[in-house]
Amino acid sequence: MATAPSFSPCDRSIVTVAALIARIQTIEMPYHFALAMNNGVKPGELSEIITLLAFYSGRANAISAVAVAKRIFHQRGISIHQLPSATDDDDEFHTSISGLAATSSGSARFD
Repeated sequence: MATAPSFSPCDRSIVTVAALIARIQTIEMPYHFALAMNNGVKPGELSEIITLLAFYSGRANAISAVAVAKRIFHQRGISIHQLPSATDDDDEFHTSISGLAATSSGSARFD
């Protein structure tokens, strides 16, 4: 793994996760999403990263990331209710992962 002394492990994970989403690198996402959370990225922050990338790299990229995040969250016992929700000021791209998850496929469920 590349290191950047001026970045904390958390910051490095955020950059890595964003790059993987932007390039639809779904094979690498599970490992790096889990590592990001181990490095201090909160579930809500991962959700916000995916949401932001939906706008900048495309909805299809975000939907791919949502399916992976849903599995990671499920494995860690994180429910959809623990993630940030959309506010009245948000437009359709600024919904939380819960909005994107509603349109994605995948076997993981949030109860």
